[in-house]
Amino acid sequence: MSFSEVVLFVGLGAVVGFAGGLFAIGGALIAIPLLTAGFGFTQHDSQGTAMVMALASASVTLLIYARKKLLRVRDGLIMTACSTALGLASSQMVRCSDTSVRATGIRRFQLRCKSISDPWPVRSVGSSSLAARW
Repeated sequence: MSFSEVVLFVGLGAVVGFAGGLFAIGGALIAIPLLTAGFGFTQHDSQGTAMVMALASASVTLLIYARKKLLRVRDGLIMTACSTALGLASSQMVRCSDTSVRATGIRRFQLRCKSISDPWPVRSVGSSSLAARW
């Protein structure tokens, strides 16, 4: 790995970490497209790299919360171990699944999350919907 690559990766980590913390979003939301489009990573490599980044972020967060006594260390370690183990298991399952099935599942998951968090859901009223009235 060359010095310029190290500088790029450190810069990427800094930008993703800062933006993730500033906007309270997961860094993977930013990192995966950047790694894929900007660095030429494959989708699988981008997701794996983002998982490693998330583990580091979760570890730092665990330390901060434990110092402030907002979380019991034992509970945080159990959650970290479980999420790491299931992340490894699911990443192995991805290798055996069909891309179109995964894409459909992701779309359904995103729609479900949106329907749960949307304060103004679009519901049908008779033959017209609320969205059509606006």
